[in-house]
Amino acid sequence: MLLMEGQKIVRIIISKLFGTDNIDINFEGYVKILISENGTGKTTILNVVYYTLTNNFEKLLEINFESVEIQFASGKKIKINRQNDVFKYYNDYARFKNELKMNDLSFGQFLKRIQSSYYIKDVKGMNKSRKKVGLNINNEYADNFESYRKNLDTELTDIEILYFPTFRRIEEDLNKLGVSNRQIDDGTLIKFGMADVENRIEAFRKSISDSTLALFSEVNGVMLTQLVDGINVTESMRESIKNIDALQVVLDRTGKFLPSGYKYNIQHLMNSGELYRNPKYDTLVFFLSNLIKLYDQQREKDNAIKKFVEVCNCYLEISGKRFEYDESSVKITIKQDKHSEPIELRSLSSGEKQIVSLFARLYLNFEEKKFLIIFDEPELSLSVEWQKRLLPDILDSQKCIFMFAVTHSPFIFDNELDKFARGLDQYVTYVNEENGQNG
Repeated sequence: MLLMEGQKIVRIIISKLFGTDNIDINFEGYVKILISENGTGKTTILNVVYYTLTNNFEKLLEINFESVEIQFASGKKIKINRQNDVFKYYNDYARFKNELKMNDLSFGQFLKRIQSSYYIKDVKGMNKSRKKVGLNINNEYADNFESYRKNLDTELTDIEILYFPTFRRIEEDLNKLGVSNRQIDDGTLIKFGMADVENRIEAFRKSISDSTLALFSEVNGVMLTQLVDGINVTESMRESIKNIDALQVVLDRTGKFLPSGYKYNIQHLMNSGELYRNPKYDTLVFFLSNLIKLYDQQREKDNAIKKFVEVCNCYLEISGKRFEYDESSVKITIKQDKHSEPIELRSLSSGEKQIVSLFARLYLNFEEKKFLIIFDEPELSLSVEWQKRLLPDILDSQKCIFMFAVTHSPFIFDNELDKFARGLDQYVTYVNEENGQNG
């Protein structure tokens, strides 16, 4: 099988899902889109994969299946079976944790009960509230668990797993936590998502502003050294400051450290060309060329913001809205039209919020991470045109190295990803059928 660049997972096997279904999915590339109607178990398949990749054994215990195996392009694999040591330990741990919550046990009673387990060796510690208990498991089982985690960590180094469940699924989880439907309909969840976007935007703005001032101080230090040793202006320095737009941004970002009168004079010298011709401005040329280096050091963050704005506007402009990025002030605003006052993120529609939140997560992050994305029904709240472009736009970000999505909308793959779409039923066999029985 020819592997596409960046592919991580090549096969997923889930045995006896719901006690009846065997799932065996091969990945021919780094994208797989499964098509199926509601009620066929596609969300449960995603949950099994996600919980396995994130070591969430407690959630896996809630799902009816016998085993799950994930094979990686490297040739390594991880497998969890309900009968193996790791799962048995977590099953015991979850049971004892529930008993601790439900029963008013003394420490001595709890100690006797928990040490009767074959898998648990001793209690490491317990705080007064008994909400947290440290447990040691026998070395044999600890080694198995560590081997599993080591393989997983090796395969997912510098990779972040993003799971986008359906709003319906989030609603169910909130109900389990005691959050009412009225609260959900109020938009509590979506407001939280927009708060995350606002925090990411502010973090980028502050990072650029702070580094500008820090580097400005550094440039001043270099200037003092050069004034003592003698300034040597090269032709490349003169060329570097001929990008007037970039220089304007850098000057604006220096804020109060460079008075507006000096900025005006520098702009006049640039526009007239005198700055580049007259040797008496060599000191200024040296200073400005170092400021341009400062701008270049921030270019990656600037480009991330620009790309985020550009992609989001492809969706927002349909309703007359758009993001605007002012490089000089490092400020992002949303406007209904070019002449209106800025509007707030929370005033966007649910579909617009979904888009903005998703691309903020991809573009507005400081770490050089790639993403493994699991997507449940990405079509929800999106227009037909948005459905057609969403997944290709995610892949065009160059941030996603692997995508596993399930859908019942044909428009999600009405694009260049059509070749990666398959019906879920072709990967499902029934237990009775495999045993040669009629089922």
